[in-house]
Amino acid sequence: MVIINMGENNQDLAVGGKLRAITRRNLGIELEYIGFIPRENGIQRSIMDRKTFFLTDTDYSFSKAIDRVARKLISTPETPSPRLFEANEDIIELGI
Repeated sequence: MVIINMGENNQDLAVGGKLRAITRRNLGIELEYIGFIPRENGIQRSIMDRKTFFLTDTDYSFSKAIDRVARKLISTPETPSPRLFEANEDIIELGI
């Protein structure tokens, strides 16, 4: 799954679709593009004020985008995480 973060315009928004097409074509991987989070200048202020921007500024496109992504993640069936190889066991198994 991919989320485009800190996007500034429609070109940034289109990156998700392009990334999905590239990974499908070149890697054979089906990538799910689940959201676009726009850049929001008020985030810096909320960090300094130690206030949650999402809860205090619900009318901003940032907050609405976070809400959409969260709802999509909640409604997506859980899939097992890919196995991570700590000591390159996957490469060793190939006999390289």
